[in-house]
Amino acid sequence: SAAFLQGKPISREVFIKPPKEAETTSLWKLLKCIYGLVDGPRKWYEEIRDTLENLKMTVSIHDESLLFYNVEGKLEGIIALHVDDLLFSGNENFLNVVIPALKAKFRLSSEMDTNFVYTGLTVTQKSSSILLSQSKYTEQLSEIPIDPQRFNDNTRKLSDKEMAEMRSACGALLWIATQTRPDVSYGTCVASNSFSTGTVADLKSVNKTIKYAKKNPLVISFPRLNLVNNELRLLIFCDASFANLKDGSSQGGFILFLVDASGKCAVITWQSKKIKRVCKSTLAAECWDMIEAIASGEIALAQIKEILGNLTMKCVCFTDCKGVHTRGL
Repeated sequence: SAAFLQGKPISREVFIKPPKEAETTSLWKLLKCIYGLVDGPRKWYEEIRDTLENLKMTVSIHDESLLFYNVEGKLEGIIALHVDDLLFSGNENFLNVVIPALKAKFRLSSEMDTNFVYTGLTVTQKSSSILLSQSKYTEQLSEIPIDPQRFNDNTRKLSDKEMAEMRSACGALLWIATQTRPDVSYGTCVASNSFSTGTVADLKSVNKTIKYAKKNPLVISFPRLNLVNNELRLLIFCDASFANLKDGSSQGGFILFLVDASGKCAVITWQSKKIKRVCKSTLAAECWDMIEAIASGEIALAQIKEILGNLTMKCVCFTDCKGVHTRGL
């Protein structure tokens, strides 16, 4: 990335062989990090962070890639960093003071607003909501071909080629499952935990998830919420499946919503993955999943308070596990 050349000076000695076009036999000593060096991203981050801090922006205490612009205690702008891709929003003062200074400091390749693609996600801004999708990326997913002679042999182990294709497909599914498709999170988790003992049945399961994702496009809508103090709630819905994975492990999942007084809600985050603890019962699986869900809720709550101010918010967690209710856990 050319952005790394705009980072802070390299703090070690690195020599490179120049390209043929340089027409020289000398080695070059790097003054800045280039793409491929492990310290390149860090030096770039330190430079842009220091620049934004000099512009009176504050780094989030919960996420160092998030910075705020506050004037007299009021939030006026926010910038999210993803290596050298920046996503920002703010009022006229922020756009007239911070952004021009940022452009004067760094060479930015392009700038888009309202409707654009950011790190592979299609963002569409409307008057009452912001829409997020990965439809184009999902359309490019392909099912893994299965030899007709092996199709009905569900217990047949996968070949090295089939295993590599399944890993690649699971990686693609994991990307959409964590970004815009909570509905495929369960199937992706089950498939990802089958690598060590992959069979034709697992390959079919991956193809089924891919087919479902392509046939059922999904757009996440973030509606304009009424951000009134003390009337926002964070709702968490969690559930677990005991010993459902091939190795006997349990799987847990949850989803978090930010809800205003009128009932409008915006999804904050979600998760469906293997529970790290060994669970001996359904109740244990449900409890461990709830603990992780509440922990994620507390982190989200702290971040929301940091953005909107130290307001009072209720955080409520829901579970369908009768044992949790009857035992008063």
